[in-house]
Amino acid sequence: MTYSIQNKTQEVVGVLFGILLFYFWLIFIDKIKMLLFSETIIVNGNKIIKAQYWGQIDQWLVAGLILFFLVFGHYLIYSKNINGIEKKSRYYRYEKRINRLCSVAFYNYNNFLI
Repeated sequence: MTYSIQNKTQEVVGVLFGILLFYFWLIFIDKIKMLLFSETIIVNGNKIIKAQYWGQIDQWLVAGLILFFLVFGHYLIYSKNINGIEKKSRYYRYEKRINRLCSVAFYNYNNFLI
């Protein structure tokens, strides 16, 4: 199976997007820890804010989810669940059925009133 250059670039961009999502996750986790689970220590007149280290929980929240974000970023950018033509044709069929149903219901309603 041969891949075009566009497909390869989409795969690479998807993985890079996953890395970007992972960095946002790291920043989010750090902000939550500093906001909710930190303590302030004053050393020699300097204010130091120290976040708790949770051991294995921290490791799972940080390093454990990197694979998830890589796969998720790849999925968001590269996946082609339904291409445009299939999507249009499927929605077109549903639209035709709904229009037919509405026209039949409207016709029957008008005939009932007459």
